[in-house]
Amino acid sequence: MKNITEKEWKSLISEDKHAIIIDSRRPDEWEQGIIEGAEMMDIMDFEDFQQKSKHLDLSKNYYVYCRSGVRSIRA
Repeated sequence: MKNITEKEWKSLISEDKHAIIIDSRRPDEWEQGIIEGAEMMDIMDFEDFQQKSKHLDLSKNYYVYCRSGVRSIRA
């Protein structure tokens, strides 16, 4: 796992054919704007997040997004 800058994020996502974006923000934050194609997985709803994470395709590369970086690290 690596914390990356916005510039690195854009570059890596555009070049990675196996990229999957996980938006770990809360539903009220999603209403402020979403990343097109991102999978919504609210880290604050731990039980739901844990269930969804069990079904992730491990052959993909996951890029986890949140508002400040703290929740993406937890995810």
